[in-house]
Amino acid sequence: MGKNQERTSPGKLAEGKPAGMSPKEQIFSCMCIGNCQSRCRLYVHVREGKVVKTSLAPFPDPRYNRICLRGLCHVQRINDQNRLKYPMKRIGKRGEGKWERITWDEAINTIVNKFKTYQESFGKQSVAFSAVSGNMGFINGAYSAHRLANLMQATLTEHSLDMSDTYGLGRVIGSGSSFNQRNDPADLANAKTILVWAANITDSHPHDWRFIADAQETGARVVVIDPRFTTAAAKADQHIPIRPGTDPALALSMVQVIIEEKLYDLPYLLDHTVAPFLVRDDTGKFLRQSDLRNSETNSETIKNDPKKPSPYIVWDIESNQGKVLSEVKHPALEGSFTISGINVKTAFSLLKESVVQYTPEAVTEICEIKPNTIRDVARLYANQKPASIYTGFIQYDNGLQTGHAWGILASLTGNIAKPGASLGHTGLTGYNLNLIPYLFPRGKQASYVPWIYLQEVFETGKFKDKPHPIKAMYIYCSNPVSNATNQNKIINTLLPEVEFIVAVDQMETDTTNYADMVLPEAHWFETVDFVQGPDQPTTTISEKAVEPAYESKSDMDIYRLLAKGLGFEEFFKYTDEEFIQMMIDTDQARSAGLTWERLQKEKVIQTLPSCWINWKGDKFPTPSGRLEFYLENPKPRLDCGVPIDQSKEHLPSFTLPAEAWHDNPLKNKYPLIYHTERVRWRLHSQWATTPWLRELDPEPTVKINPVDAAARGINTGDMVEIFNDRGHVVLKAILSDGLRPGMVSVPKGWQRKQFKEGSYQELTLDHLNTSSYNQPFYDVLCEIRKI
Repeated sequence: MGKNQERTSPGKLAEGKPAGMSPKEQIFSCMCIGNCQSRCRLYVHVREGKVVKTSLAPFPDPRYNRICLRGLCHVQRINDQNRLKYPMKRIGKRGEGKWERITWDEAINTIVNKFKTYQESFGKQSVAFSAVSGNMGFINGAYSAHRLANLMQATLTEHSLDMSDTYGLGRVIGSGSSFNQRNDPADLANAKTILVWAANITDSHPHDWRFIADAQETGARVVVIDPRFTTAAAKADQHIPIRPGTDPALALSMVQVIIEEKLYDLPYLLDHTVAPFLVRDDTGKFLRQSDLRNSETNSETIKNDPKKPSPYIVWDIESNQGKVLSEVKHPALEGSFTISGINVKTAFSLLKESVVQYTPEAVTEICEIKPNTIRDVARLYANQKPASIYTGFIQYDNGLQTGHAWGILASLTGNIAKPGASLGHTGLTGYNLNLIPYLFPRGKQASYVPWIYLQEVFETGKFKDKPHPIKAMYIYCSNPVSNATNQNKIINTLLPEVEFIVAVDQMETDTTNYADMVLPEAHWFETVDFVQGPDQPTTTISEKAVEPAYESKSDMDIYRLLAKGLGFEEFFKYTDEEFIQMMIDTDQARSAGLTWERLQKEKVIQTLPSCWINWKGDKFPTPSGRLEFYLENPKPRLDCGVPIDQSKEHLPSFTLPAEAWHDNPLKNKYPLIYHTERVRWRLHSQWATTPWLRELDPEPTVKINPVDAAARGINTGDMVEIFNDRGHVVLKAILSDGLRPGMVSVPKGWQRKQFKEGSYQELTLDHLNTSSYNQPFYDVLCEIRKI
């Protein structure tokens, strides 16, 4: 900013008349609240009631100050003449694009009457609300409809996105399906080793990359594991071009090396993991005192609290017998024992046996990585500490095993819960809030059905063996027709099962095109909202900078109108500000200095330490309080009433991708693996039509290795068709040596109307894994030909 340009306080009129600035410019403190996780604070400049610019707004700690290309382009999104302007109802066939403008009264009355009729005729669950992450504010974001859905005891669809490796790791550290796993991204600067695993970080999370660059400047070694030579790979110290879909094999081979060479942290294993726990041969469960007679363990008599699990038994090296964990100073790490006629082994012994098959020499055939490279990266991670694994999302059917194996790597080396040492994803929000009265005002709860499981529900009419017809769907904060797998099945099979679809959005999308009614949603800067982290340590209020354009309304205002018609008006009598006060009314918030009065005044409050450390003190929310790399009772991520084979999930193994594998007979017909990469120009499908970004990234393209292109007579600039049995897409080819032979890569987020024919999501696979319930976007085979 020039020295003559004085920054006005948020929401205040500019007092001076600096060059190029209107004397009546207002500046508001707002948040960019898409799902890149950064949650950047922006100044929104307003003249004569119109947003004219966005600029960086500071956080209390300047290391978190940032703004990206998308943040700078909000002025075009909010002022876009193609925004949805008023409620509309469909008058043609779905997808035909024929609409009729209606009033808000007609829209609300229609929705209310249909919702009431469906619930009276088919049950409360017959109305579904579906969201993902199009807005991450607490008031108008993805959770905003939960209050109404829970009051209605309706159905909430769970997104089934990015959950495979997330849950695999979450089962080890106790975070479950939550993204709350690793430390504050700023803590990456404290690492001496960083493995960037399956993450296109410079595009999808550019604000995190700078902390890795800071670490490099102080001597950290950065290794990128990715089949594509990304920008991050170009900046790294080493790039490991792994074969697509083989990530669990590489991680398990690293585990094998660390165990074979005894590079593990023995004190950490014994004190903070289940390594010394004894596992019963007959049941696969941990041995507990309740399994034995006290005389057998020579332990003091313990009066077990019936509300608490019986104490764990470990093998005491000093007395050479099994004892209660709390009484043993030196438990055995390895060994097989018999106690009271029960044969047991330590969890570490079972792990060691399970990874014997994953030697680097064996895994080189799977991953196409040299054995010495595998050994070197395993030694680096184990020896050059603290080390962090910055993970992207493993979008194959075997991602669950990858996440589990990552958890084992951290368990063996102690590279977790310390400065510079963490792994997984970042998602620490709601940590000092009381969300229960906000989300569950009556204590009643909606049904929770995974998106990936909807086909089963529609085919059988049941969920968990009970009738569960879904007749209406209210879609908000999401664009599932564009962003979910197997687009043709969604359009031609899933959505036709739903009699009445309402889509709420700021812009026309693939999803609004297949709705029966469309409601115009206010832009983020046209509402009041409330935001926490996760990629920065603050709690912020996002001010309303301008009035909603045209006839658009905030999500919460739409719920207020619906609630009035549905008989829940008393639960929506609160203002947005009062909802925020409801959420922050906790002792934890007050102890962090978070009060409504202060938030109103300062707009942003740092409520976590800079470079916060997750699981500090090695306190993990698992049943044992330790890292549970051996899963005693593995459960599916979501309860859909479908049992799993627990015996196969105590420890991870390399399982083949569902489709994208060289031995799959389908590969004779479709020999290429199909990736859909995340890029800086869009956030999922948001910003897909923003003019400034389209100047830089004007049309859909596919990257293909020159070897594969030459075999098909394809050159850069040629129009090509990518196809498989599920669908096809026509777009422009770009030859790239940065891609492994045998694969193609299409940037995600483009809308159907932006392709010559088809869509990139027509090809993706909707395979159902009843452990992870995750959409495997990369687990896809295809072929490509020149048009």
